[in-house]
Amino acid sequence: MLLVGIDGGGSGVRALALDLEQGTLSSCDYDSPADFSSIPSAAVLDALQRAGHGALVRQSRVADVAFAGVAGCVSEEQRASVEERLISAGVARSVAVHHDAYTAWFGATLGRAGVVVMAGTGSSVFMVDRMGAELLIGGYGALFGDEGSGSDLGREFLRAAVAAEDGYGQATRIRTAALAALGVSSMRAAMGDKESSEASWLASLVPPFLELVGEGDSSAVAILRARLACLADQIVVAVNACDASGAPLLFGAGSLFGNASYLDELRSAVRERRRDVTLQPSPCNSVQGALLAAVARGEGSSRSDLSRALELLRAP
Repeated sequence: MLLVGIDGGGSGVRALALDLEQGTLSSCDYDSPADFSSIPSAAVLDALQRAGHGALVRQSRVADVAFAGVAGCVSEEQRASVEERLISAGVARSVAVHHDAYTAWFGATLGRAGVVVMAGTGSSVFMVDRMGAELLIGGYGALFGDEGSGSDLGREFLRAAVAAEDGYGQATRIRTAALAALGVSSMRAAMGDKESSEASWLASLVPPFLELVGEGDSSAVAILRARLACLADQIVVAVNACDASGAPLLFGAGSLFGNASYLDELRSAVRERRRDVTLQPSPCNSVQGALLAAVARGEGSSRSDLSRALELLRAP
């Protein structure tokens, strides 16, 4: 059985193909955003198709099953458009589609009740309870929300730099770091200097901001804590709604969880609200979650197929 998992997000698309019988994996990273909340639908579909085909080049055949998790994909119309494109383009014979928080949740829990927090270019919180009921919180895109995400922190980074430049803010180290990251001599000179996707451009500015956090800069730490307080509030709503026995499983997925300062601050914010819940990094990334979800959807698939796929993903 040949399976494909596709993860579409605000910074690009990743795809993984697995031949379950042969035990071979191939991948493709396509550097084009695929987020229905901020990118035209036609561009999203093109990016998903290209990544899917890219992962299948070594296989030289159509996949049996594909599962696509796509940022901002929350309507039946959007899901139908992805399914139709991937089938008609010859990526897979059978396609299932959900938003990217679902595939992150599946990769973290392998289908068990629990909560996953997505924090990369955007952010969202997703819960599935023991009865299979789903709850999505956040995920509204850079304009309406995405609290604690890369785009959110990048925007606050720039705002603090502007405030320092114009004299009504004290974050002088933030201003210096922002100017260096942007390659300009003043914040005003940076106006209009952004790429086609505002969300991904803002998120690209987060590394120097988090570096300041790690160094203990008080202004940067205060910004991070304020934004993560909003995200922690969303997490607690999902945790309270999850009826798993005992404290629900809570996982963090997305690029920001690779930063120790980010993870520690969000853990602290969650503990302040629910002391019985521990946030832990997901054992799988989102594209691995998409692939595992495809395995689970395969005709005649079993728990042993899921276990074998997981072993192959974890192999060196």
